[in-house]
Amino acid sequence: MVNIDSILASLYANGINTSLAWKTYRGFKATLGTPPLANAWFQTSGEAARWLKEQALVHFPGAEFAPERNQVHWDAEALLDDLYASKIDGSISWIWDSGFYVSLDALKAEAEALESVAEALEWLRGEACQGYPQSDFTRNYCGFV
Repeated sequence: MVNIDSILASLYANGINTSLAWKTYRGFKATLGTPPLANAWFQTSGEAARWLKEQALVHFPGAEFAPERNQVHWDAEALLDDLYASKIDGSISWIWDSGFYVSLDALKAEAEALESVAEALEWLRGEACQGYPQSDFTRNYCGFV
């Protein structure tokens, strides 16, 4: 299991612009840098986050990835993979020092300048619960059917 929130928080703390998006039937697209220094598609959010960390160390050799505790009530990798499995497309990205930008595509819901990875993940969970009340994701993460 990959601690996605820790990797994303470390990328943000190092000032490395990053985007992680997911599209139904395509997978997870990880993009490092603005403009992109590297990007690739993956089957799981964990693979994408691991690749982002590896690429950051190649392109930004001084980057540090300190261990960080998970600040959300659930596993971030499972949450993102479950959004994807429920065909709920979205993204999480940032431009250094401007906060986190998150979106759910079909709902045309978006938020920006969220202060942490945990806050961004909570926003994604809450919006998906409201916008997709009949989904498997909602049954697993929202406490109602």
